Parts: sequence; structure tokens; C-alpha cells
Amino acid sequence: ATDVRSLCLSWSVQLPSSDITVDLSKGPAALPPLPSAEGDDDEALLSSADDAHRFSERYAEAAVLGLAQRSIDDFLAAALECMAPGPSYELCTWGDLEVLVCGSPDLGDFKDLERCCEYGNGLSSADASVELFWTVVRELPESKKRKLLLFCTGSDRVPILGLKALKFVLAKSLAPPDHLPTANICINQLNWPEYPSLDVARTRLLAALEHHAGFGFR
Repeated sequence: ATDVRSLCLSWSVQLPSSDITVDLSKGPAALPPLPSAEGDDDEALLSSADDAHRFSERYAEAAVLGLAQRSIDDFLAAALECMAPGPSYELCTWGDLEVLVCGSPDLGDFKDLERCCEYGNGLSSADASVELFWTVVRELPESKKRKLLLFCTGSDRVPILGLKALKFVLAKSLAPPDHLPTANICINQLNWPEYPSLDVARTRLLAALEHHAGFGFR
């Protein structure tokens, strides 16, 4: 095994995208100090495998949270000001707050999405292309329904009041039938071309749900 001391690794490091140098021997920057082994506060260099493990944890925490702590605090302050929490918030658990902010993982009755759907760009519920869309959606397994929500809204979760509270728009797309449907997630809108058959509609929608990613982190 490599002797850590031979690597001459210092507890003092410069964090990424920053000119700040921090001493990780006392814990991550701007965070409560982590437990230290006896004597390591006086060590300038890492001297053991345990030091290397603590250094890795502290560096990751400092890089991810330490530099962003002020921004995180400002965000939380602004969010609390917008929500204007009163005494009732003290009755909420962290799980309750998660559902309020992020939505529920329970899909509930997916037919509510069809019932509350609005139509745009000349499309109406009586159109044949709309019936093709909902026929495909009704036969989807739960995993694909979640992908449909993710594709159209940016989240696979459901509002706390259920899908009936989701403003979902199905709009006519002028793209030719060899194109996949697209979405405008900022307004929860799916742009649906006029496909000639159920098989084509099913193939195009499933392809869009499976291959929509590619411009973010993986």
C-alpha cells in the first residue's frame, strides 16, 4: 500500500472555482468542524489512511456546501418569506414539507390528467389525434406514466391535491408525422403531431419518453 505521507498531501487546499484556501484539518469551510483525530490539528500534511478518508469527506462537503452556504441561506430566507409560514407550519414534518414543495410520489388516478387536460393550437378533445394520444396513455405502465409526467412537466411527481390540480396542455404540433412529440415544460405543454395510426402514435410517444434526455448531467 502507498504510504500517505510520501504523497505530501496538505490539509490546506484551494476549492474549485474559487481563490479561497481553507484548512480542512478543522473541518469544511463555513461548516461546523468535523471530528478530528488526536493531534491532526497540528499536522500540516496528511499522515495516515484515516487522514486521507477524512480529507476526502471534508473536501467534498466544503466544495459542494461550504462555498454555497451563503446562497443556500439566502434562498431559504427568501422561500420562507414567500411562504409566510405561520404557527401551522410547526405541525408539519419534513415529509409534509417535501410533499408541499416537491409533490407526491403517488400517481393517484391517472385519468384525472385526461379529465383536467386543456387543449391548444386548434386542438380539441373530439379530434382523432387526441383520441390516439389518450389511448396510448391509458395503456402505459406506471413507469412510463411517470416518464410522461417528467417529459411534460419536468417532474415525475404529482401536486399534493392530485393530477386534477395540474394544469396540463395538449397542443397541436405542425410537425410532420415522422417527428417525435415535443414539450414545453415551463407551461406543462405537450406538442402532439397528427399521427396517422395508433401504432405510429405509440411508437413516437415511447421514443420521445425514452430518448428525451441528453443536455444535462448524467
